[in-house]
Amino acid sequence: MTVNYSNTGDTTAVVCDSLAWYGTTYTSSTSLPSHTSTNVAGCDSVVTLHLTVNYSNTGDTTAVVCDSMAWYGVTYTSSTSLPSHTSTNVAGCDSVVTLHLTVNYHNAGDTTAVECDQFSWWEHTGLTASVDTLTHFFAGGNQWGCDSTVTLHLTVNYQNTGDTTAVECDQFSWYEHSGITASVDTLTHLFAGANQWGCDSTVTLDLTINYQNTGDTSAVECDSFSWYEHTDITSSINTLTHLFAGANQWGCDSTVTLALTVNYSNTGDTNAVECDHFTWYGTDYTATATPTHVFTNIDNCDSMVTLHLTVNYQNTGDTTAVECDQFTWYGTNYTATDDPTHLFAGGNQWGCDSTLTLHLTVHYQNTGDTTAVECDQFSWWEHTGLTVSSNNLTHLFTGGNQWGCDSTVTLHLRYALFATDWSGPTTVIYNSAPQTALGATYVDDTGRTQQVTLTFTNGSEVITTPNYPVTAGVWNVLARPILPVDSLYGSTSTLTILPAAVYVSGAEAQIAKVVDGNATAVVTDIGTLNNIQGSDELTHTTTAAFNDATV
Repeated sequence: MTVNYSNTGDTTAVVCDSLAWYGTTYTSSTSLPSHTSTNVAGCDSVVTLHLTVNYSNTGDTTAVVCDSMAWYGVTYTSSTSLPSHTSTNVAGCDSVVTLHLTVNYHNAGDTTAVECDQFSWWEHTGLTASVDTLTHFFAGGNQWGCDSTVTLHLTVNYQNTGDTTAVECDQFSWYEHSGITASVDTLTHLFAGANQWGCDSTVTLDLTINYQNTGDTSAVECDSFSWYEHTDITSSINTLTHLFAGANQWGCDSTVTLALTVNYSNTGDTNAVECDHFTWYGTDYTATATPTHVFTNIDNCDSMVTLHLTVNYQNTGDTTAVECDQFTWYGTNYTATDDPTHLFAGGNQWGCDSTLTLHLTVHYQNTGDTTAVECDQFSWWEHTGLTVSSNNLTHLFTGGNQWGCDSTVTLHLRYALFATDWSGPTTVIYNSAPQTALGATYVDDTGRTQQVTLTFTNGSEVITTPNYPVTAGVWNVLARPILPVDSLYGSTSTLTILPAAVYVSGAEAQIAKVVDGNATAVVTDIGTLNNIQGSDELTHTTTAAFNDATV
C-alpha cells in the first residue's frame, strides 16, 4: 500500500482597495481565506491567503484667483470645479484631489474730464492741454481684489474775455453796477462758467448814456380815431399823450401830446336788380352783393353809399340735330356742321337772356354716275323702255347712304346699233365647204381696228358668227361692235365685211345702216362684187358717217 499526503501552504498579497481571489472579492485585510485544490498525488492541497488591503484617498482644494491659475501644468482662465489630479499616497494607493476654482478679473475702464485752464489727476498734475492717453493703476482695487486700470480722456477748455457795448437812455444798471447815469468804459463783470465750455468769461462794458425828449402833434379825423394805446376816440381832445419808446435820434423815449379834432361821416343806400353782372363805380359785380362806395362830405369825411345788388343770370342750353345737306334754325340756313347759338332776349324767369347752342351735324347726299351701252331698248329703275341715248336720266335712292341721306345716280346711256343689209334680187349662196369663217371688222376714228359680230337672218333662221349660213337664200346681215362704241358717235369709221368663199348672183350689193328711230346714217357703197363665179372672196368696204341726234 502507498500512502500519499496532502499539503498546505500560504500566499501573501498587499493590494489597494480590494482583491478578487477564487471568485470572492475582499475589501479589507485578512488571514482567514483558504482554498483547497488537488495536488499531484490526488490529495488535498490547502492554501491560506494572508491579505493586506490598503486604501486610496480623495480630497478637494479651493482657489480664488484673478484672471488665471496654473495647476499641475494646466492654465485655467475661468471658474470651474471639474479639474482633478491623481498622486500616490503613503500606502502606495491613488490620492485624487479635485480643484474648486473661482476666477475673478481685473478691471480696465475709462473716465472723462472736461476742465477749464488746467487739471490734476492722481500722479498726473498741472495738465493744461487736452489728452486721452493718461492711465492710473489701482492695485487690487476692484470688488474681487483684482487690479483696475483707468484711462483718462481729458479735454481742457479755456476761459475767455470780451467786450460789450451799451447805448442807453437816462440811466443803466448792469449786473452788480446799478444806477449808472453817465457814459463809462471801464466796468467789468465775471460770468462764472458761462462760456460754451463752461469756463469763466470776463466782459468789459463800454456804456454810452443818451437822454429822452418831448413834442406835440395835431390831427383832424372823421367819426373816430385810434392813436397808439388810445383807441376809438369819438370826440375832440387835446390832452392825450403817447410815449415813443426809443424813438429819438439816440434811441431814447420821446413823449408826444396829441391835439385831436373829430368830424363825422354819413351813410346811404341804393338798390339794383341786374342780369349776369353790374358795373358800379368802376367795379364789375357778377354775383349778388352789398358793396359800398365812399364819397367825401363838406367836413372832408366819408359819405358811404351801400348798394343792395341782386344779380340774376341768363340761361344756357344745348340741343342736337343731325341733318342731310342743310338745316334751317331760327331763320338761318346751315349747310355744314356747326355749333351756332341763338339768344332769347329776356327770356328766363328773371327777365334775363337765354342762350341756346345747337350742336349741328350736317351729312350730305351722294351723287354718282353709271354708264350703259345698249342695243334696241333699255329699262333702268323708274325709266323703262328706253330707246334713245341720254345723259340726264337720274334715280333717287331715298335715305340710301351711310348717314341716311339721299343718293342720286345719273345714267349715261348710249345706243350703238348698225347693220348691213343685202337687199333686192341679190342672193347669197354659200358653198358646202367654205374655207374660212365669216367675220368683220371696223376701223374707228383713232385708227384702231375693232371686232364686229355678224348676225344673219333669213325668215325665222338666225345665225351669228363665227357660225355662218350653209344654204342658199336671201340673208340680211346685221353688224354689231363687240367692244363699247362710244368712239363711233360723231365719227366716221370704215366697216369691212369679209365673208368666206361665196357665190353671188346680181351685179352689186347695196350697203345700208339701220339704227333706231332717232338716229340716221348715210352709207356710200364704194365697193363692187368681183367675179361672182367660183370661190373668190367678197371684200366689201363701206365708209359710214355715224350720227346720233340725242347725244
